[in-house]
Amino acid sequence: MLLFSCPTFLTGWLAQSCVHRRSILEVKTEPRSPVLSMPVSTGSCSTSTSLFGTDASKMAETWCTASVSVSLLFGGLIVYILYKIFKPEPKNLPPGPRGFTALRTTLSAMKELRLHKQSQVWAEQYGELVLCRSALGDMCFLNSARLIREVFGSKQWEMVANDRVKGFYGWHATYKYMDLAMADLSTPDWPKKRRLFHSALRFYGDGVERFERTVQNELRRLVTSLEDREGEEIDVMALLSTSIVNVLLVLLTGECPKQGAPIAQALKDFDATINEVMSPSVDGILTAFPFLRLIPGTYYRDIYLRLKEGQNNSSHTPGKPRGFVDVFLDEQLKEENHWLKDDSIRGMLVNVIAGGYLTSLLTLRVFFLCLIHHPEVTQKIQQEIDDVLGDREACVEDKSNLPYTEAAVLETLRYGCLLPFGVPHLARDDVMVDGYKIPKGSMIIGNAWLTHHDPNLWDKPEQFRPERFLDDVTGDLLPATHPLRQGVQSFGVGRRSCPGESFARSRLFLYASTLLQKFDILPPVKHELPPWTRQHYEDGIILKPPPYRLIFRRRA
Repeated sequence: MLLFSCPTFLTGWLAQSCVHRRSILEVKTEPRSPVLSMPVSTGSCSTSTSLFGTDASKMAETWCTASVSVSLLFGGLIVYILYKIFKPEPKNLPPGPRGFTALRTTLSAMKELRLHKQSQVWAEQYGELVLCRSALGDMCFLNSARLIREVFGSKQWEMVANDRVKGFYGWHATYKYMDLAMADLSTPDWPKKRRLFHSALRFYGDGVERFERTVQNELRRLVTSLEDREGEEIDVMALLSTSIVNVLLVLLTGECPKQGAPIAQALKDFDATINEVMSPSVDGILTAFPFLRLIPGTYYRDIYLRLKEGQNNSSHTPGKPRGFVDVFLDEQLKEENHWLKDDSIRGMLVNVIAGGYLTSLLTLRVFFLCLIHHPEVTQKIQQEIDDVLGDREACVEDKSNLPYTEAAVLETLRYGCLLPFGVPHLARDDVMVDGYKIPKGSMIIGNAWLTHHDPNLWDKPEQFRPERFLDDVTGDLLPATHPLRQGVQSFGVGRRSCPGESFARSRLFLYASTLLQKFDILPPVKHELPPWTRQHYEDGIILKPPPYRLIFRRRA
């Protein structure tokens, strides 16, 4: 079946067994399929000539058989598509596009990575609950924060509407759904994985000195680097990329990579490949036609091989955890955790990398792009920092003392909405909502792209206004139970919400408060400053604001 039944990932560099110091990510291979192990002829010219002689009839017969097989395959596919399109529709289904029109529109939007924009067109036409039915299957869009919380977060539906869609990404990238993010809630080990993941996060949790020390050490290096380059027009993406990777690797392994270390670039490349594989244009194609990953010279073969690349040169001392990896490995030694297999650890490390790098990096990119276009917001943040912190370093506990700064981070998450659909869910059974039935087997999408800019929830949603998250009287940050706070769904809702939300928001807060405490940000002189609005983001499963440069000037 697979060329690599247990492939090596970048996470191979990160983990090694506690007992025998064996690699947790050693490559395991299976014998090649006879179909792929084609012998190479080394005979004489007369041997090769036989291909055109006595074997000609056999070749013709083989090609004829292959042609018939292909014809039957495509004939069956056409019959299946026609059946899906014209079969009777159940009652009480949500409104939405149907048939050939839905198929054509969806395929075009997926190919161009703009399904989030197409969903907005459908929402304007059909409302806040939309069901797109085509030969691709049923896709249900939840276009309001209320619906997302009701379907994903209510006790009634939490065990029905929170499974994951099965596909190429889950099978190959997360070790056959052995991780936390893509595994079904119904699997007996899922609650245990969730608790284990939280215990690892508590090791570097909110308010823990170890977490603060890690980020603050990296921020000191970053500040020194910016001071050395004062006056330069700096590529913000490149600047923050290395810094975010350093923090992530320290949290994973307990060690900061040396400058230019190959593991840092390997992590970036791995994360980029993961996000590429998750895109509908890749995951959808390879799910429907998995054989494409085996065809040499194709784009899909190339991305499959990139997914399997990694390295392994880490060490671990039992009982002395230095990072996430060691926490997982120590837990594996406990007798009660006999269920914790190597593939589960590998899969959860993939989750950490996929969720801990690019989204944080791009969120900071949105943050500074918005600030350079809104200098009044920058001034308010810096004034608050000066009044509260003075010259001392920011810590996580300061979030409650810097409400405007924290509100600016929340507004960045709301406005940027870099994961417009989050990770799609799967309906294990029929789901009834607002009098409509979401059919069993439907892909359910929480449409944060729309809910984060819903004019029924947000006043002037296309404006960047941190004040919307502050109490009008006290100036304090609105409580987490406030409808506006609950309307920010960047980290998901319910049992599938991101377990690293507190961790990610704390890191964003420390970066924002530290850099604005030390520096004024100025627009470039020699380079063009792009617009800040989301209409100029690059489309994809993760939206990307345009690249830009800034000048960081040391504050007096």
